[in-house]
Amino acid sequence: MFAVIYRWRLRPGMEHQACARWPDEAARERCSVPDAEGVAMMAVAVEERFPETRLQIVDDLLAEPGTP
Repeated sequence: MFAVIYRWRLRPGMEHQACARWPDEAARERCSVPDAEGVAMMAVAVEERFPETRLQIVDDLLAEPGTP
C-alpha cells in the first residue's frame, strides 16, 4: 500500500482534512487528472504549501469505508 501526506498552511476558517490512499505509487500517478472544482476550492483554502511525504504502508490499521 502507498500513501502520501500532503501538508498545507490553510487560511483561517478553511481547516478541513482529507486522506487519500492508493495500492501503490503507479496507481496514484494514473489518477493525475485534477478535478477543476476541487482544485479551485484548494486554491482558495491554501495559504502555503509544503513538500509531500511519500510512504510505503507496512501495517495498515485504517479501515476501508464500509468495513466494520
